[in-house]
Amino acid sequence: MKTTIELPDPLMTELVRAGLEGRRRGGGAAQPDDAEAWLAGWLQLADELMQDAPPGPAGRALLDAERNRLEHG
Repeated sequence: MKTTIELPDPLMTELVRAGLEGRRRGGGAAQPDDAEAWLAGWLQLADELMQDAPPGPAGRALLDAERNRLEHG
């Protein structure tokens, strides 16, 4: 299966910036024990940045639906 997600440039820029700032603070890559918190933070940031997005299903809604489909067969 192949999935393509198009992210608006402002969202991608902000996500990259947040990741780089985390590395500068010594955060580095997420460890298994804090991966859930890391993901939650990125999703919250994405939600904030997408408030002004045009109407229609958001990528997160599509990903959640696909994850649910895969987990529950």
